[in-house]
Amino acid sequence: MRNLLLICSLVLAVRALGNYPGKDLWLPVAGHAAGSDGRIHATTVFITNTSDHAADVRMSLHASGEVGKEPRAVSVRIAPGATHVHDLADRLATAQRPIGSLRISASEPVVADAWLYNQSAMQPGSTASVLAAIPSEFAIGSGESAVTHASTNEARFKLYVAETRGFPLYFSVTAYDASGRRTSARRLFVDRHDQRSWELPGQFVALQVAGVNGSGTIVFAGARIDNATQDTSFFPMTLPVRARHRIGAIEWTAYALAAAALLFAALRTGAEAPNRP
Repeated sequence: MRNLLLICSLVLAVRALGNYPGKDLWLPVAGHAAGSDGRIHATTVFITNTSDHAADVRMSLHASGEVGKEPRAVSVRIAPGATHVHDLADRLATAQRPIGSLRISASEPVVADAWLYNQSAMQPGSTASVLAAIPSEFAIGSGESAVTHASTNEARFKLYVAETRGFPLYFSVTAYDASGRRTSARRLFVDRHDQRSWELPGQFVALQVAGVNGSGTIVFAGARIDNATQDTSFFPMTLPVRARHRIGAIEWTAYALAAAALLFAALRTGAEAPNRP
């Protein structure tokens, strides 16, 4: 029984993990910009090579609203097990193209996080959130959905969306309160490899984003902007909700390992059972 519980925990963990390695990762929002109040909104990216070989990594910033334009890019080589730390003010974000989605393409599997922070010229220190880069296989398309949570009390809320596949997508955004009652719904559009943001009014604690029509796929994140301090906190998207006939390679692997472990346990139990006349 203990072995069975351990196996079940492994299978459940595959769907609960918040950070996956991959060769094509996306951050729905990243950049370096100055606000009207002099506050600096900045991003530092941490990329770790999880493989046993050197990884050639390309970071490209797809600026918001610039469909079809070549993104600014930086290439680096990361040794096995090493971590590259990159501030987006270094050769990626500019005054003309300050914010967008960040694509991380690698020759070997890597994991990446973004430290998004605000610095005020009037006050020392900074406030920050961390977002995990999302492998492109977890982006949602037509007929798929994912959720982000929200805290809208005494705050504004923005939704950041990035298209990852190179095709347009219509999608819906539905807001819910804590009792599961729908408070608002709207339909939005994002073009190929574009990044867009929308301010969502009202009070809600969860947003469901669902692909409606088109061949594109999207990743997203929410941002809470405090009314008093203007500090920003980010909320990541969950893993996608998909039809059960579409199971990803990672989950297939977990199920195969679980089945093999169960078979091994059964054979071992049968072999150890005493012979009876």
